[in-house]
Amino acid sequence: MTDDYAENKDFGYSENLRVKLIDNLSAVEQFAVKGGYQHSLRFPTREEIFGDGMYVQCSPNLKPEKSDNFTAGAELDVRQIPLLLKLHLEFNWFYLLMEDRIYWNNYASVPRPYYNSVGTKATGFEIDASIDVNEYISLSYNLTKQSVESREADLAYGIAKGLTVPNIPTLYMNFGAEFHVGDLIYRDVFFKLYWLANYTDEYYYSWKVSKRQDRTIPSSFTQDLGVEYSILANMLSWNFEVRNFMDVRVYDKYGESKPGRAFATKVKFTL
Repeated sequence: MTDDYAENKDFGYSENLRVKLIDNLSAVEQFAVKGGYQHSLRFPTREEIFGDGMYVQCSPNLKPEKSDNFTAGAELDVRQIPLLLKLHLEFNWFYLLMEDRIYWNNYASVPRPYYNSVGTKATGFEIDASIDVNEYISLSYNLTKQSVESREADLAYGIAKGLTVPNIPTLYMNFGAEFHVGDLIYRDVFFKLYWLANYTDEYYYSWKVSKRQDRTIPSSFTQDLGVEYSILANMLSWNFEVRNFMDVRVYDKYGESKPGRAFATKVKFTL
């Protein structure tokens, strides 16, 4: 889920159930089903309340977002099958009901405050897959498909019931490939070379009132390359990464251009 709410829960309670149906049977290492319920609150951030002094006005009366979240899924682990060392598959379905959702009018020509408005309904699913081809090569894949719609109307803001909520991707995927080897040349030396990619489908940056409107953020496909080297049992490590190495044009969720090709390096020492 790309919804910021799913990543910034400040308070709540939850109940979860997970049941193993198969455990260590032949090539199937594990098969389990799971389900959960969560009620949570997300309090407004500092920028949402006080603004940023340029594009966002202060909004001291913002209420927290409230959400009831229902999830269900299954996961499967398979080991030592032909051509593969290990395979992990996971499927998750979610149904989220939110009240007092916080919005921002990002396409206005003058500074605007964040505001509470209509509740929303989000439904969708996630698929995760990871493969250990052998002890040196691993692959990963993730897909999220979701639909987020208004559950009621708010004529003050021109919002009708059943409209697609803006600035939330409806489909995105992540890919990864990694080559790694331990005890390289010397003991406790680790080397990793990796490739990461992300695809985000086209989505709207304003309320979708018609299929003919053109207020959309175009689809994007970005790729990163990186290398990591560590010694002394990972006490000292160095990482170098080229982000968006194809230098494609990418936009954020409010339709603003994001940086192109970028380089990053990091040295970490752990006692």
